[in-house]
Amino acid sequence: MKRKISLLLAVMVAITSIFSACSKNNVKTEHPVVGDIQDTIDESGTVYYADNYAITSSVGGRITGCNFDVGNKVEQGQTLYSIENTDVSNKITSAQISLNTAKESYNQAVKSVDDLSVKSYSSGMITEVYCNTGDYVSTGSKIAQVVDSEHMKLKLPFPNAENIQPGSIAKVSVSGDSSEIDGTVTKIYDKSTVLDDWHTGVFIELSFSNPGALASGQEADATINGTKSLSKGTIKYMTDNAIYSTGTGMVTAINATAGSTVSPGSVVLLIKNDAITNAVMNTKLTVSNTEETLKQLEGELDKYTIKAPVSGTILKRNAKTGDLATAATALATLSSGDTINVNVDIDEKYISKVSVGQSAAVTQTFDAKGTVYSGVVKEINNSGTVTNGVTYYTVKISLDRQDGLKDGMNVNVSILVNSKKNSLLVPKAYLINGNQIEVLEKGKTVKKDVKVGISDSKKAEIVSGLSETDEVVSK
Repeated sequence: MKRKISLLLAVMVAITSIFSACSKNNVKTEHPVVGDIQDTIDESGTVYYADNYAITSSVGGRITGCNFDVGNKVEQGQTLYSIENTDVSNKITSAQISLNTAKESYNQAVKSVDDLSVKSYSSGMITEVYCNTGDYVSTGSKIAQVVDSEHMKLKLPFPNAENIQPGSIAKVSVSGDSSEIDGTVTKIYDKSTVLDDWHTGVFIELSFSNPGALASGQEADATINGTKSLSKGTIKYMTDNAIYSTGTGMVTAINATAGSTVSPGSVVLLIKNDAITNAVMNTKLTVSNTEETLKQLEGELDKYTIKAPVSGTILKRNAKTGDLATAATALATLSSGDTINVNVDIDEKYISKVSVGQSAAVTQTFDAKGTVYSGVVKEINNSGTVTNGVTYYTVKISLDRQDGLKDGMNVNVSILVNSKKNSLLVPKAYLINGNQIEVLEKGKTVKKDVKVGISDSKKAEIVSGLSETDEVVSK
């Protein structure tokens, strides 16, 4: 009996020793699991209309007009703001006056140059030239004489002009010649004139061709429609005019000599005057410079009227009539469409993972239902902004729908940057120093080096160094 008790006692001691050893090495373990994992970047973002335009002014000044409000529809080219422009308007008025003066000076200079070409204003034959090449002439100098001896004119008084019209046929009788010459009435004077013999008559001018023997100064009378002139008159050449210089300078060329035939506009003489010629170039340059100044000022004036760059809806109005506009400061925000996007700022540590075309989930922060909108990375801004020493890059997300969203709303954004299926996964918290896992081998815990792939907020992918059968120490 005593032996049995001793044996039982020995067995109990042995069992107690065994349990004691198990308790010492008793650790909780679990096997890695095979499943799917997604790597996402989660940040908060802001809803905004896709095609927004900041309405800014390139000049500063007091706003004198603002005829729109938030929510208004506006058309492209519609005036949104008018800014006080008195100063530039005054400059434009002054420049316009200067331009008009410059143009007048230019026109006068051009006319002065044109006057250096002395012209005949009558038809006829040059009977005499009064200067030579190299002579210095001044305005008003007599240059030449033009006579038209083939056509004659005669001024005569008639008792009345009741039956006489311009174009009426006249019979001209030259003193000392029995023949008659056909003429034509060219002018009838409006008023009667008291003649030397105290008779009253109406003067009528006639024109006729020289039959070949007549000379200026001969006397003649005439009969028109049976009415004879009250007295004789003196025959004159139709043209017997002097040509006078219209400019001042040295004669460089004479284009007509005695016996030459000229007509109205024929250049008889050329004069050289460098001061007048240079004045054309100088005044032309002044006109060009003043026009450019005026153009620039008018361009400046346009800046004081701010127009809608596109048709759309006013989202914000930051300034109104009476406010002071500052150059480059947004006065209003205009959306050209109804498409909504989301902007999200990504930390420089993660931006390299983001690429155009990646899918994203957008969730309203205020929506208790947690409405999720599907989106796609549309654009990544290459220029970052620094906040508290960290550089952030703006990523634009386009959405598949936009019901319930409005410009300026805050949302949560989750960008899917990578995903894998059928991967070996362990809880992310089990990783030691980022590349080790503690496992149980032969009753002892050991650390194994592993290669980690992608991870999410809870799980990490083990690429190598661990198998499904390993017992991972639970944490």
